[in-house]
Amino acid sequence: AVSLRLLKKLRGLVEQGMILVGAKPERSTGLTDYKDEEFKKIVEETWGNSKENAFGKGKVFSSIDLASILKQLNIVPDFQCSGDFRRPNISFIHRKINDTDIYFFSNPLSSYEQLVATFRVKNKMPELWNPDTGSSIQVGMFENAEEGIRIPLQLDPYGSVFVIFRNKQVP
Repeated sequence: AVSLRLLKKLRGLVEQGMILVGAKPERSTGLTDYKDEEFKKIVEETWGNSKENAFGKGKVFSSIDLASILKQLNIVPDFQCSGDFRRPNISFIHRKINDTDIYFFSNPLSSYEQLVATFRVKNKMPELWNPDTGSSIQVGMFENAEEGIRIPLQLDPYGSVFVIFRNKQVP
């Protein structure tokens, strides 16, 4: 269930180019501004009758399989990792401030974790920042891959690190 007001806003955003992933709403919430025919018309127009509907400049997917939708749209993951580590899903946070990409990682395990991290960032120098000391170093060994920048990372037991991309690479 979704309000008519929110439904109109979503329709407008999709028309402008937003990609919307979510189940087709079946009814409006509450009794205020409840207009059944208008609600149904907007839902059919926005979601259509299939799992994928192009509307305006955007698209609506009623399928919830986000991984396959991202693959279909050729959107690579923001972060990928591989290597010899015990926790297959490394938790991270990514924030972008102006032209700077900031990633934060923490290791919840009592062991060193080694991985190869690929970031969806292009043409920037990676830096490692220690949140305990405030010290930083430029990463000397990294690779510019098709998916982004790939670097080896070692996370200390219960440790954390910031990986920051802010300065352009020198050609």
